Amino acid sequence: EKLHGAISVVSKEGAGTTFQIWLPEADFSESRLLEEAAALARRQTRRNLLLLGLPGEVLEKTAELLRSHNYQIVTASSSDSLAELLQSSDYNFDGVFLLAEPDDPGLKSLPAEVRQQHKNVKLILKLAGCNQDDLDAQLLSGIDLILNPDLPESDMLLKLKSLLDQNS
Repeated sequence: EKLHGAISVVSKEGAGTTFQIWLPEADFSESRLLEEAAALARRQTRRNLLLLGLPGEVLEKTAELLRSHNYQIVTASSSDSLAELLQSSDYNFDGVFLLAEPDDPGLKSLPAEVRQQHKNVKLILKLAGCNQDDLDAQLLSGIDLILNPDLPESDMLLKLKSLLDQNS
């Protein structure tokens, strides 16, 4: 993490396991190393996000995108596992990133539940396979950032960074 690398593992029963390793590009010149060390000391720590979504391609691709942009991602596929991970002392999450799909009935009460336990955690909702109009007003009222499905990845990453930098 200090060198901005990452490792991810995705396993599908009957299909196999994929390991992805992201390594930063190396420059071994002394002045470059000193500059990078100074920049690293000034740079904020890696942001930790808890990503909740239904198992499948949308969850996997979102996790991969965020990891490739220097986010530490922990995934959850149910409200129960989300609650368990939020309570774990192993993680200190900056945000909970919710993937809103029309088939997920447990999503409605999640913002209120997360806010009860973790007031400073930012809540991000990315619409996936549905429109904002399809979602309950109670759900939307507890969200800090709503990302539309047609938003370009670069804009999504900028909005996410801006939101999480508000806590710094």
